[in-house]
Amino acid sequence: MRGKRDAVCFEQPSVGSQEDSALRISSHGTIQAKLAFALLFLTAAGAGAQSAPSTQDGPMSVTPPQEVAPPAPQPSVDGSYALGPGIDAPKILQATPAVYPAETPPETPKNNSVIALVIQADGAPAHAHVVRSAGNSFDSAAMEAVQASKFAPGTLNGQPVPVRIRVGVHFSADHRPAIPLILVPPHRSPGEASSVDSEPVPIHRAELEYSDEARRMKITGNVLVSMLVTVEGLPTEIRVERSLGHGLDEKALEAASQYRFRPAMKDGKPVARRVNIEMNFQLY
Repeated sequence: MRGKRDAVCFEQPSVGSQEDSALRISSHGTIQAKLAFALLFLTAAGAGAQSAPSTQDGPMSVTPPQEVAPPAPQPSVDGSYALGPGIDAPKILQATPAVYPAETPPETPKNNSVIALVIQADGAPAHAHVVRSAGNSFDSAAMEAVQASKFAPGTLNGQPVPVRIRVGVHFSADHRPAIPLILVPPHRSPGEASSVDSEPVPIHRAELEYSDEARRMKITGNVLVSMLVTVEGLPTEIRVERSLGHGLDEKALEAASQYRFRPAMKDGKPVARRVNIEMNFQLY
């Protein structure tokens, strides 16, 4: 009986044997878990290394390019700003036509006076001087017309600032109204010269016509027209930059298409150049 019991006792594991067996199983499971985790880590690292550029020193960080903001406009020594990105050009609120000199003969050819000036923050013209002459008497008449015209100032970030501009006054043989017009070179077009020695100057202007609706409603004001003047002095790529509506935009484009220019010059050669021209509609 004792042997039988011993046999029975021998076949049944002891408490210590169960614990050892459990420990061996637990250790084996832990090792398997660690191996699985290590394998997962290596797989993820390998995928990351394939998806990211690398150098000899390790993975390379790729930063997307950031847009560089254009420099803010800066005033000159006298505190005035040049026309360009960030500066809204002054506008002619009321243009005063130049008075033709009394001694002007009927066969007088077409002439243009171009006057450079600063439109102050309060809209007053200042520091006006002739940069292209049509003759002393014509220049004096043009200067008086520009000084008598009313301007809205240019702006920077919505705030009025002094801005340098050029104004052209065109005198014709048939004594059409010589109305001051702002000459504004805007952003460059493909093929346009980046800088010039002299800007395009109108040598022929078409007379503005009123639309029936604008005349009936007594609409007055300016349409700003932009055009690229070719080396032949022809207006191309004509578009309205500032609208007046009531059919006057179309009339301004129609007139602009008939303009002819002395082209811009660079190093003694004609070059293409874009300009803005104020088309002034007034009822007299």
